[in-house]
Amino acid sequence: MCRVLAIGLFLLVAPAWVHSFAWAKPRVGLSLELGPELDTNPARVTGDDLDQSYAGSRQTAAPLLRVVGHGELSLRLGKHLFTLGYGGGGKLYLSDVGRLADELVQLARAGWNARLSPSVAFGVVGRYYDAFLREPEDCNTPEIPCPPRRDFRSFDGGLELGVMALPGLRALARVGYSGLEFKPTAAFSFHSGFLGLELRGDTSTGLGDAIVDWSISASYRAAARRFGGLAQIPAPCGDAGSDECAIDSEEQRWDLSHRMRLEGGYLGAAELRLWYAVDINRSNSFGESFLRHGVGIRYTTVLVWDVYLTVTGVLQFSRFADPLYARLASQAFVDIEAENRSRLVLHLGRDLGAGWSVSLRHSLYVNESATTSEGRPLPGFLRQTLFCGLRYEYGT
Repeated sequence: MCRVLAIGLFLLVAPAWVHSFAWAKPRVGLSLELGPELDTNPARVTGDDLDQSYAGSRQTAAPLLRVVGHGELSLRLGKHLFTLGYGGGGKLYLSDVGRLADELVQLARAGWNARLSPSVAFGVVGRYYDAFLREPEDCNTPEIPCPPRRDFRSFDGGLELGVMALPGLRALARVGYSGLEFKPTAAFSFHSGFLGLELRGDTSTGLGDAIVDWSISASYRAAARRFGGLAQIPAPCGDAGSDECAIDSEEQRWDLSHRMRLEGGYLGAAELRLWYAVDINRSNSFGESFLRHGVGIRYTTVLVWDVYLTVTGVLQFSRFADPLYARLASQAFVDIEAENRSRLVLHLGRDLGAGWSVSLRHSLYVNESATTSEGRPLPGFLRQTLFCGLRYEYGT
């Protein structure tokens, strides 16, 4: 009897339920960028790394072909929003000098968001990233130095709770898990729990075509990481500039990191974003504790003949708690589109119609490659890229 009543109730309610979602149409976004690029330092050697120089020269340039694409699908069903994205890219060097730095990556995102009330939303999000580099063979010769291994895969996912505290003021809390597998050695792989908070305010001024949008945000994230390797402790060494003045301890390595960020934005005749961030990492492993300040700017405006100019600048200042340490400064875990270094990127673009545009981009990357006996960073890394190619974008 209960089964008959349940079936009857479903037949009564289902048509209205299906009809309420009949209007829902998925939104699709696609992007693709491809073209040749010139890389002045494909092996990521530093200025003081004489063992990995190119036949006596500290750097050499290599041409490559870059391809990056991404697709995203979102579907809203009543108070629920589902998103799914997948992308990837690759860099294929066209000469023997750079071939060991060939790289393939893939990235996937998924999320679900439900609006619990007009001012409260709850969601679940996840992200997966995987990088593959060519296996080094016959390298570490004067002509072809081995690039640093950057093969890794990472995942992070968690819960989000958003609250519209006041009109134009939003608060977002995140809690979840993140992990990284460093493929060359498990010692640098880690599991981590994280907690994040963000406040964001938005407002508009002006009327008609002169409307200007303003935004400001403040965020904080704390993460506790447990690594696969053992913590390092200081050890005597004869070379005062060596990074081998440490040995394994008997304890597992753990880190506690904090990141605070302030950001402001302006959108009017041009677009401007400014931000400041501070990273504090405390570790039980020798050489892994540091304090890093970062300031950044992103500015976009229209030049003549409908040419867009975007300038992105990031300047980082690091201070290491332990002297005579260089491995951290190499910053090995780097996404294909987000070098974790001080950088200046100039991007010129012009629309060609029907979603197509042409791009010309010059990037400059620098960062410290070692530290002094007092822990002050020393400059040493320099890399430039020059890209010219086509970009296609489609959205519904």
